[in-house]
Amino acid sequence: MAGAGMEPTVTKVRSGGAELSRITGAKAPSGIPLDGGPTVPRPKNSNAPFRGLGISKGTSRGAGGKSRKAGEARKLAEARRAALVRRNG
Repeated sequence: MAGAGMEPTVTKVRSGGAELSRITGAKAPSGIPLDGGPTVPRPKNSNAPFRGLGISKGTSRGAGGKSRKAGEARKLAEARRAALVRRNG
């Protein structure tokens, strides 16, 4: 700012204040979607509770009931064995 020869104006504002709306040009939302199409509410998925990312419940989910960390360790070991085979080929 100093290099451009400008002096900034400091204004203390609060969230939702009239001065903040004046400075930013904020307006109340119109409720009309930007794409012009009708708004469709999303259905809420209440069937499956969030269980986190670490483990899966049961063997039918693909990981065999093992943790993600165990799966990553298995893949790393397989990659190391494959690299040894390629090197010693």
